[in-house]
Amino acid sequence: MLISMSQLGSDFTLGEGIDMLRGQGVIIEALGADRLLIGGRLAKIYLRHTVPSPAQIASLKTAVSLYVIPKITPGLRVLASRDSRLGLIALRTGEIWLHGACLTTGTQSANTDLKRPAIKFPWVRFGLLRSLALRSTPRSQAQLAQELGVSQPAVSAALSSLREIVHKTKGGWVANSFRSVTDEFLLNYPGPGGIRRHWFSLDPIMTQGARIAQNRPRALISGDLAADQLAPWKTPRTGVVYSPSELGLGELGFAESDPVAGTLIEVIPGDPTVWTLSKALGHTRLADALLIAYDLDNSKGADSREAVSTLLAELEKRRDSNGS
Repeated sequence: MLISMSQLGSDFTLGEGIDMLRGQGVIIEALGADRLLIGGRLAKIYLRHTVPSPAQIASLKTAVSLYVIPKITPGLRVLASRDSRLGLIALRTGEIWLHGACLTTGTQSANTDLKRPAIKFPWVRFGLLRSLALRSTPRSQAQLAQELGVSQPAVSAALSSLREIVHKTKGGWVANSFRSVTDEFLLNYPGPGGIRRHWFSLDPIMTQGARIAQNRPRALISGDLAADQLAPWKTPRTGVVYSPSELGLGELGFAESDPVAGTLIEVIPGDPTVWTLSKALGHTRLADALLIAYDLDNSKGADSREAVSTLLAELEKRRDSNGS
């Protein structure tokens, strides 16, 4: 089965494939979680754990269809050499084909134990966990569906999978407790998927965040930067920004970096509830608070866990005091 990048539960394979392309000097602009602009041509990226068939390749409509796969077969290699619309990135061998040409020698990659990707990721389930954690007001399935921008049957199926920690009241669905849903989310959410880039700046991290907020109004701030506004505890070291497409951070004085040295992570998420839930909560600058807690929990620093506990305590207090 074919899956787009926006359905992935992990961004490791995705990031590695894009890094391999950039390592060959290919100029890439991300237009979304599964769409790129490569040399002025629109490309849609697909991740597969098996080789795509000729029929599947022939049915693709975009100017460039880029497959991220474990390895390239001789048959695929011939197709890629004849059809400039077909792009291939082999994670296990390092071989890359783009615009009808091989960009590499196909040397062995360090990633020799590539795991099979998930076919479908339950974004609705994790969106519900965040929504029910942040609002104690009972809501119907229709209201929850509208809030997350999904169908009511999708909400119904997700609620069924959460029946041990949520229940239905006369007024609608609620969490059994704040901690039951926050624990479930923080323990099992594998991240928003999509495209991730690391950036570096010598400026203080709060200055970096303010610069982005001032110049990139479509960005949602998360991680250390956002947590410091909700429940200050740790000294912010890194920030996370979500955007529907690339923000052009190089124009704001940032330099692209590796994950170790980076001070800012730019994410074009595959999880659509990043946007729908933030909008439903009335947020224009910050991600929803439980996503902030997730990013804070995965940030640098030994005091991150204590900061998460402080943030959760503040969120629970607000939830209990105003019912939303």
